[in-house]
Parts: sequence; structure tokens; C-alpha cells
Amino acid sequence: MEIISKSYLSLLIKDIIYKFKYSKKASVGRALGYLMAKYILENIEDYKNIDYITPVPIHKNRMRTRGFNQSYILAKEISKYINIPVIPDLLLRTKNTKAQSGLTPIGRENNIKGAFVFNKNYNIYEKNIAIVDDIYTTGSTINECAKTLSYFRPKSIISITLSIVSNKNK
Repeated sequence: MEIISKSYLSLLIKDIIYKFKYSKKASVGRALGYLMAKYILENIEDYKNIDYITPVPIHKNRMRTRGFNQSYILAKEISKYINIPVIPDLLLRTKNTKAQSGLTPIGRENNIKGAFVFNKNYNIYEKNIAIVDDIYTTGSTINECAKTLSYFRPKSIISITLSIVSNKNK
């Protein structure tokens, strides 16, 4: 019997996420979203306190190139299984930023600063909001989303991410 090492599993997951994002494999995202929802249902007792789920938005230029927003696919699947509404346009991306991968932590923070605006068609006052993203590296993207939302006084903001990347080499 062969034992799969942790590093091999890590590489496999990295490859799956890469295919999802860059090889137009939206179906992979649906499966990953299902797994995220399953984890939430089995391990996070107070998930029912979430009022709305929102994905990290991508810029319209990147949407044209990629064909889909990977965070929205994850959020939509999570929403379907945990029965909490997803608002795909709660945040809008107005700045066409460089890809975060390959940037230093400070570069990431500067790159994403001011990239999002709140869609004032919604009221999130005293609501519990969950922001969904695919990869958490330094927290710059999630923090910028949360900062944008915080001006509209939600009760709480949490993040739900598919993967957390170690910062050891960043």
C-alpha cells in the first residue's frame, strides 16, 4: 500500500486549482465548491448566522479572458448546499489589477488597494457577510474587500477560501 505524502497532496491540489482558474475548467470549480460546502456543513456550527455570501469580483477584462469568475463559481456552489443567498455583485471591481501571484506582500497590498466599490443597491447594515475567494496568500484581497464592505456597517465579515498558501517563500 502506497502512502501519499503531504507534499504530493499539496502539489495535486495546487494543480487542480491551477486547472480550474487557467484552463477554463469551471466544472472543477463546481466540485471544489461542493467540497467547501460539505466541509462547512460538517465542521462550522454557526454557518447559519451568515446572511449573504459574496465572491471576490474580477475585473471585466479578466472575465473576458478567463470566461468566468472562479470565486463566484465557488460561492454559488456553497450557497446551493448551505442554503444562504449569494450576491454576486455586492462588490464591484473597478480597477484592473495585475495578477497577485508573483508579487511581494507589499506589492500585493498596493496592487489591490482601491480596486473594489460597494454596490449601493444592497443594504448590508447589521448583516453577516461571507466573502469567498479561491486562494488566501497574504490576505490583501480579502482585507481590501472587507475594508470596502465595512463602510456600510455589516455586523460581521468572514472569509471562506478554498486554499491557504504558506507565506514561507513569499
